[in-house]
Amino acid sequence: MLAAGRVVPRERLYQRVFENDDHRGNVLDVYIRRLRSKIGDQRIVTRRGQGYLFPAYPETDA
Repeated sequence: MLAAGRVVPRERLYQRVFENDDHRGNVLDVYIRRLRSKIGDQRIVTRRGQGYLFPAYPETDA
C-alpha cells in the first residue's frame, strides 16, 4: 500500500476517488465504513482533523 504508515487527508481521498466529480457530504464516510467492514477496523484509523491512517502493520486480535 502506498500510504501505509502515513495519514492521508480526506481532501486527497476525495480527489483520488472521485477525480473531477464534486461529491461531498458523507459519501467518503460511507465508503470507509464499508471498507472497514470488509478488511477490519484496525486497518483504517481515523485521525480527527487530519484524515485517515493506514497502519503499516495493523494490530491483530491475538
